[in-house]
Amino acid sequence: MKKLIAILLALTLAVSLFGCKGQEEQKNDPATSGTTGTTGPTSSTTKPSEPSEPVEFKSYSGTDEQAIAARLENVATVGGVPLTNGQLQLYYWMGVYSFMSGEYGSYASFLGLDYAQPLDKQAVSGSDESWQEFFLDDALATWHTYQALTLAAKEEGIKLPESLQKDLDGLYELLEKSAKEEKYESVDAMIQADAGAGCTGEDYLVYTEGYYYYMAYLMDKTEKLDVTQADIDAYFTEHEKELSESKITKESGDVYDVRHILISPKGGTKDSSGNTTYSDAEWEACRAEAQALLDQWKAGEATEETFAKLAMEHSTDPGSKDEGGLYEDLNKDTNFVKPFKDWYLDESRQVGDTGLVASDYGYHIMYLSSVEPQWIAHCRDAIIGESLSAAITAAQEKYPMEVDYDKIVLAVVSLMEKS
Repeated sequence: MKKLIAILLALTLAVSLFGCKGQEEQKNDPATSGTTGTTGPTSSTTKPSEPSEPVEFKSYSGTDEQAIAARLENVATVGGVPLTNGQLQLYYWMGVYSFMSGEYGSYASFLGLDYAQPLDKQAVSGSDESWQEFFLDDALATWHTYQALTLAAKEEGIKLPESLQKDLDGLYELLEKSAKEEKYESVDAMIQADAGAGCTGEDYLVYTEGYYYYMAYLMDKTEKLDVTQADIDAYFTEHEKELSESKITKESGDVYDVRHILISPKGGTKDSSGNTTYSDAEWEACRAEAQALLDQWKAGEATEETFAKLAMEHSTDPGSKDEGGLYEDLNKDTNFVKPFKDWYLDESRQVGDTGLVASDYGYHIMYLSSVEPQWIAHCRDAIIGESLSAAITAAQEKYPMEVDYDKIVLAVVSLMEKS
């Protein structure tokens, strides 16, 4: 589930980076639909006749005072629900940071992006729009998707799962705790450090609620889908050529979903280089702690759900802890530590198997969640992805977005401090 939602989130936020789509084509793309019919910020720009010729882009940047003054201005609507300038700033800067930390961020310079320069003064490589316009379009498209699916969810009676509602109810308290730990004078000051003047903790709550409803809607749709083996076979037959080009065939081997709880050794001795080593006694204490936790699980309900709960409570692996220790779609080529990988690749391994595995990181309490041929898993995911993408597009079309670009004021944040 986590993987499918992540795929759809990436699809929803996607904007063409390499000039492979024209502006009109982007307007008809489900990934960016919702701005159709509005006057986008790139409409008044022209492509330079020579690469070295300077280009004047429309700028939405303002001073801190201007951003604060415009904080409550409504800059867009979806289904009668307004988006304030302060909320837009959060969507905007969240998109920027997501880009910086993602796969494109490491080679941003090849795309024409210089973090030391203002975003409204730089052209996206191969495009006639600025980076500011690029991220603004992305922010508006993201909000349109979140808000359209929020409205669709409420119309269909879909409520937030208890866990998400609980997180939302306790979010401001968590923000207050974080602000205090990070030495900020208030939650608003902490938010503004990343999202600029005029953005507040309340804006962050609105942003999070929209994201949670987006997740809840897609999860509800996924749970109601019934993808049969006949559907999978038909999809494979129809797409066999392109699947083969991606090296996915019926002989591609299996993929594995694995949960684990990492118990790290405690204590240790640091050498002059800062490397930590552990004594035999410390390693034995780590093993005993892991075995005791596994025994505790076996003595209880011994279900995957209870294993996931223990992982969230005890695992020291930051990459999987919040997901109940889950890693999905592992295969023989996955770059994991050898003992971990050898365990799930064991030909005798069965779904539901558990065990202890030692690595340089500590002791892993293992649980095999699922195993199936890669081509089946891929085709199922693709079918679900297409269905969810269609649901997003339908909601966007039912609840179109209107934007007043003249009211947009974006506070300036230094990206050099974030890179």
